[in-house]
Amino acid sequence: MVRKTQQLSVEPSRTGQRLDRLLSETYPWVARATWQERIRAGTVLLNARNVRPSRSVQTGDLIEFQFDVGPEPEVRRDYQIVHRDTGFLVIDKPPNLPVHPSGVYNQNTLLNLLRNDYGPQFHAGFVNRLDRETSGLMIVATNAGSARAFQTLLKAGQIEKEYQVLVFGQFPDYMDATGFIGKKDGAIVRKKQEFRSRAFVDSKSCRTEFFRESLHDDLSLVRARLHTGRMHQIRATLCSLGFPVVGDRLYGPDENMYLRFIHDEETEADRNCLRMQRTALHSKRLRFLHPMNGKAIIEITSPLPNDIRGLTESGGTAGIRS
Repeated sequence: MVRKTQQLSVEPSRTGQRLDRLLSETYPWVARATWQERIRAGTVLLNARNVRPSRSVQTGDLIEFQFDVGPEPEVRRDYQIVHRDTGFLVIDKPPNLPVHPSGVYNQNTLLNLLRNDYGPQFHAGFVNRLDRETSGLMIVATNAGSARAFQTLLKAGQIEKEYQVLVFGQFPDYMDATGFIGKKDGAIVRKKQEFRSRAFVDSKSCRTEFFRESLHDDLSLVRARLHTGRMHQIRATLCSLGFPVVGDRLYGPDENMYLRFIHDEETEADRNCLRMQRTALHSKRLRFLHPMNGKAIIEITSPLPNDIRGLTESGGTAGIRS
């Protein structure tokens, strides 16, 4: 075990909130009762002082706490380079591989795998980022010039991105989900987003086109074409539309599954309900102008992974797959 120290400055929006509540909402994988125990034990300090869990915090207060870090969880390491070009790579990322260090993942990330394979000075500018559980195609700019060029393409909407996603329910043939996405009111997990047809507080405009590809009993395989790039856009939109994503603990049938999972309390009933051990979302297709010459069109596709394909071929009744 390695002991680390974390510091957190209180933002204006959190002024007046209880210390234990702020910590449990900021780090939901640690139960509020555990934070209360840590505060009483003196391993959590507010402005370098011991305080009660019920202490109200103020803007600019400094919270400091120590925690033990154990061995990192294992990840998939079998990423593939499917296109190599001047200034960039296109990678087919497996599921269960984080892109950047975050949370319990520090060394076991795509970034570090690339630096191990190409040297510690390897420039990895991730143009389109995927969550740990999401599989599929990613563009990696390998120098600053191509990174800037790709950002220009992104802002101009000149990088076409399509995903395949397996959802619960019988999805219609086509749906144009144009509206707004933002923080979901009353959500147990603070980072959870929701989609609405009209603007709401702190929401941002978004658009996703959905095309049903096939039906499999109570499941639908859907192709999603992104026109904007908001956080959790596909998953949050589908959840709000009533078609939660298979395997999605946060945007699936019950967000309490996410909390049970991060607290190592996931049940067999949860796993059976989810159908898969990861979110059934795959980055299928990328199409864009070559960032350096602006003429050649690059188009790359990735086949549907075996874990998602297995559920479609079994009519959605297969057992849990990794």
